[in-house]
Amino acid sequence: MVQSDIDDQAFQVQRILADELDQYKERGNSYVDNNIQEIQELYIDKEQQEKSKGKVEEEEVIRSVIGECLHNVHILEGKLVSVTTDGFITNIKDLETEILKNPKCTVRITNLIHQTGRSIHWQS
Repeated sequence: MVQSDIDDQAFQVQRILADELDQYKERGNSYVDNNIQEIQELYIDKEQQEKSKGKVEEEEVIRSVIGECLHNVHILEGKLVSVTTDGFITNIKDLETEILKNPKCTVRITNLIHQTGRSIHWQS
């Protein structure tokens, strides 16, 4: 009987140790999961901020170009039919060429865009 009591006690100690090990394992997994989640949230927030920052800059550039073009349409004595935040309709054919030919027209923003290697796409 002494051997069976020792075996029972050893089994109980093993069970207690296994339970404690499971608790530490669960805490460790929880800690790792929380850290992974925090890192993902930081990365997603940073990624979304970068995307929205680029979008704001693009919108500002587009509006600046439109503003400059509207000013130049006035200088060229053209007519504006419709103006929205992303474009306009005018009676001047080949507006970009007309703007570039006329020394009175301002092309600062347009030139800056061309210097960056981008181009302005006109739809006629």
